[in-house]
Amino acid sequence: MGFTGYIIVALGILLIGYIWGRRLGLQEGIKLGRVLAPLELRQQSLEKGYCLLCQEPSKAEKIYPPPSLML
Repeated sequence: MGFTGYIIVALGILLIGYIWGRRLGLQEGIKLGRVLAPLELRQQSLEKGYCLLCQEPSKAEKIYPPPSLML
């Protein structure tokens, strides 16, 4: 096996490493999205005062005191 054979093997190993890393990164990104999406949806719903999914008014006003009472 000559010099070109070693180059082809090295490029093949790099390609396999790239594909493996990309696959692991995509799986991690999907898991992170599943964790963060409900939190972001809840945060946006509380900021806007209504549920973004069903457009129902938020019940947060009944739970938390008005901002004027907060220190």
